[in-house]
Amino acid sequence: MQPLHETIDELEQKSYAVMRIGVLALSSGCGGYGVKEFMTDTAAFLGIENQAHVTLTEINSTCRSKGHSLTRVHDISTVDVNVDRIYELEKLVDKIKDDKSLPVYGTKSSSPLIEDAVLELPLIRKIKKSVKKQTREEADESREKLDWLNTQLNIIEARKVPYDSPIIGPLSALGCAGISLIIGLDFPAAICAFIGGAFGQILRWYMGRKNINQFASIGASVVLAGAVYILCSNVVDLLYNGTPIAMSGYVASMIFIIPGFPMFTGALDLAKLDFSSGLQRILYAVTVLLVAGFALWVVAGVTGFAPVPPISATSPEALTIAIFALASFFGTIGFAFLFRCPLALSFVCGVLGMFANLIYFFEERYINIPQAAAALFAALIIGVISNYFSVKRHIPRLAFSVAISVIMVPGAALYNMLYYFNIKEINMGIFWFFQVATVLCAIALGLILAHILTDKSWTFNDSKTLTSSTDI
Repeated sequence: MQPLHETIDELEQKSYAVMRIGVLALSSGCGGYGVKEFMTDTAAFLGIENQAHVTLTEINSTCRSKGHSLTRVHDISTVDVNVDRIYELEKLVDKIKDDKSLPVYGTKSSSPLIEDAVLELPLIRKIKKSVKKQTREEADESREKLDWLNTQLNIIEARKVPYDSPIIGPLSALGCAGISLIIGLDFPAAICAFIGGAFGQILRWYMGRKNINQFASIGASVVLAGAVYILCSNVVDLLYNGTPIAMSGYVASMIFIIPGFPMFTGALDLAKLDFSSGLQRILYAVTVLLVAGFALWVVAGVTGFAPVPPISATSPEALTIAIFALASFFGTIGFAFLFRCPLALSFVCGVLGMFANLIYFFEERYINIPQAAAALFAALIIGVISNYFSVKRHIPRLAFSVAISVIMVPGAALYNMLYYFNIKEINMGIFWFFQVATVLCAIALGLILAHILTDKSWTFNDSKTLTSSTDI
């Protein structure tokens, strides 16, 4: 009797399904560690083993069954975020993991225990027939699982991208207005930032649909957002007799391009010692910020824009806190929309974002905790709360942790950095640059600590054993 194992055709079909779920996750903005988990769980469900190497835009996947291995390579052309799709993939994988009949890799194989010379005995023929029947039943079950999985992936792949229309402009511009209020508590600047951000994001959406180079679309959308902001500010200046143009809104008008997902998923990948994916994601985020910053400088140089610092707020303390809370709520919702979160999930993100940012605000303003330490503690709370929703509600942690963390990006420090660079005060610009970098690192560390404290797969290292196999 020959060993029971996957045929080459079966392994090829199963490896394709495993690669398919990985590509769907990667193209939706999932981090490298998350893509690997999706692929590993899917492979186990199909009764095979998977090992994947994931970067920002490429997956190298090897699937193994008893006696064979098959390697597939796939790359994606753009970096995008679709939390709705990640949410559906998360629910699918949770359903797979909850299946009590989950096959264990290697248990289907057996070794010939009976010599060929005695295979003609009646008892042996009966045993052989029984084994063949069992093999057919296992093959049928395997085929049913594969067909079911492909059907579910077809449904997920066919889902319409949320807000895939010009409406994404004003929805995501809520984040721009929120950041503008957080920086300067200046309502005219926030309104102008909303209008500029809406036009910029609409252009970015349109260029994305035309498959135009991603960095070209980022640069063009930032230029448009900055130009529209200056135009709107001049209109306000005419209507209200010399109202100064605030830099806070000018910086906030381009916040819609902040690469929050690659920035924070890159940090999480580095924490898992996945340097190829982590470094690529962080380098991509830095490149996006450089392109956006250069575009803002170009607009300022061409238009002769001379920004002024935000006007100091003279409103009562209670009103200031209320404005800050509302700005955090709507700003977080704006980023949730930008990341394609479902509507209900976006409002939950808004509530949690307001809560986390108020903690950040009170820590820094009333307890006098250093800014970086306050950001780390607030991000840690975000991560712990996100774990609850991930475990109890099967909602991906990224949906909360990234959307909420972006609202804590130090807008005032970012404003000061660009302001001083704009007036050629390079030393002060570098000082504020390190302030921005320190807070971003603190937020990333807070999210990493939350993963370590709440997830055993992050707390303990996996012990992996190399097994031999025959390549095809």
